[in-house]
Amino acid sequence: MLISLALKDTPDIWSLSLKELTDITTKNRPDITGGSLVITSACLAVALVRMSLEVSRKTTSETEPRKHLSEEIAILRKIQKRLSKTAEEDLAAFNAYRYPSISKKNGNKQEIQRQALVDAIKIPLASVLIIVEVLLILPGCVTYCKPHMLSDLRAAFFMLGGAAQGILSLVESNVGLLPEEQQAGYSEQVATQSKRLLDALTEAGIYLRPSGSNF
Repeated sequence: MLISLALKDTPDIWSLSLKELTDITTKNRPDITGGSLVITSACLAVALVRMSLEVSRKTTSETEPRKHLSEEIAILRKIQKRLSKTAEEDLAAFNAYRYPSISKKNGNKQEIQRQALVDAIKIPLASVLIIVEVLLILPGCVTYCKPHMLSDLRAAFFMLGGAAQGILSLVESNVGLLPEEQQAGYSEQVATQSKRLLDALTEAGIYLRPSGSNF
């Protein structure tokens, strides 16, 4: 059933059980992309940040911390939706590239595949920017988070950094598939996003990186 679904429509990643997600990822002809899977892991990292803040808010009686935590939780909820959307869009681009003859996009096979490849670069790059947003939120989260929840924030920090770096690696691979005359512009975008990510990791790491870590 999952195979036929992938041939016709983009699966709803969030309606899949963890077993289904693993099964369609580990097939010899997978029905899900590396990009969408890594973006999904970033969504889980955001959920871990939210968990830390939700627990902290529940156990905080002071007005100012509760207000700040509520604001950050609302922001993170919206970010999760945006990230999950990019995961779905990345999978749609993958399907358009693999199955251009049944794609809903207009154009011949080569044009559909070319556009799908461009989408498979732009969409993940957009997700990196969203991850950077989360990283920049983390220092403020540390201020109001309960001490016993800081380890979860730290775990989320590492997950987000690893996901973003993984996404950039996948994007670089896709850029290499473009005609040579198109590669330079997208390579420059990758470099720009890499710099933004490094700056955000450095800033958040001041508050979250364990002592002695080189991450």
